[in-house]
Parts: sequence; structure tokens; C-alpha cells
Amino acid sequence: MALSRRQRRHEQTRQEIKHIARQQMAQHGTAASLSLRAIAAAMGMRAPSLYNYYASRDDLLTDLLVDSYTHQAQTLEQASASCQTQETIACLLATILAYRQWANAFASFAFGTKEFPPSDVPMQQIVDRVADGTYKARPVKVFPFEQIPDAHRLMESNGANGKIVVVR
Repeated sequence: MALSRRQRRHEQTRQEIKHIARQQMAQHGTAASLSLRAIAAAMGMRAPSLYNYYASRDDLLTDLLVDSYTHQAQTLEQASASCQTQETIACLLATILAYRQWANAFASFAFGTKEFPPSDVPMQQIVDRVADGTYKARPVKVFPFEQIPDAHRLMESNGANGKIVVVR
């Protein structure tokens, strides 16, 4: 179903908020410096108006974090898909190099800094949003740690068609 004009504008504004938030974090080098008031000023809005788009600063950070991990996954999937005709070791190396490039560009936000440690990431909120369907992150298959060889075989067969998770 197509989004209404109002829904499209709402989503465009959310994207603009995230864009300015990323610029702020890049400029100041940390998510701790993220200021809703500064974002609103850059957009020509009043700070309370941002709460129509994000319930809190933590909600905005959570959305940015999910975007970051989604971008990471897309980068790795693209690297892996582009080397399917190569030998396994060459493909693995290409994927690892793609991850390293991604990490150099984006990982300070995703993995934390001294000012914004991973312990400050609202993981329970992310888990709750996955559970309620807000974020689409359901794995195709979850393997216990002891079944890593089975997980690897499924991955190598290209039969998963989605995320594979190994848990302890």
C-alpha cells in the first residue's frame, strides 16, 4: 500500500533529522554530543517539534544505530555476492576487507567510543522493537553454538535467504 502524502512528508522529515544528527556526530566525533535543540535549529524548527518524529533522544540514537547495522549488513552482503565466482578464501578476504572499510568509516558510532560506550546502547529497546515488528530483523535460522558446522554449511549452500544466528 502506498504511503499517503502526510506519511511521506513525515518519513522525509525523519530522514532529514537523521541526516543532521549524523552530521553533528561526525563534526563532534561522538554520539554524546547529539543535541535535539541543535538539530531543530538546523531544520528551522522548534526543539519540541522533534518529538512528533522521535519520542526521545534515545529513540533517535536507536534508529541511527539500526541504520548503521543495516548498512553494515548490506555492505557485507554486497561484497560477498560480488565474489561468488571466486574461491572461498578469496571471497572471505574480499568480505573482510569490505568490513574493514565499513568499520573505518562508520564503526565509532556502531561500536562505541570513550564518550559513548556500547553499554549506553539501548539494547533492550532494540530487542523490544524487533519483537513487536517495528524492526525487521528476524533470522531465518538460529543455531546453538555446538551446531556451527551446520550453520556454516547452510551459509555456504546459499540456501538461507536471510540472516543466520549462532547463540551460546
